[in-house]
Amino acid sequence: MELRQLESFVAVATYRSFTRAARTLAFDQSTISRHVAGLERDLGLVLLRRTNRDVALTEAGHRWLPQARRVLESARRARDLADRIADLQGGTERRSPEPYLHEAPRAAELPRR
Repeated sequence: MELRQLESFVAVATYRSFTRAARTLAFDQSTISRHVAGLERDLGLVLLRRTNRDVALTEAGHRWLPQARRVLESARRARDLADRIADLQGGTERRSPEPYLHEAPRAAELPRR
């Protein structure tokens, strides 16, 4: 399970659209689809019901969505803390941050439905 998979799932669940999630997170649609499929595979759960015209959360998706949001917010807080510590240490060298945590909109900022 990877944070980008969680962000993709939360965005698709929020917008009920792979296309809109892809635009919001600055990925292409096939990448969003791979992220969500990989997350479902890792969890052994079907989180989304997909049709040609609609995307809807399954019961498992409804139950798991709040947890995904909590994990992403926790990861954001951990990254923010690391940034503050680095600032206190005078910008000590760190490995570069994951781009999706800084460049894409925060999952916590996505509208809740």
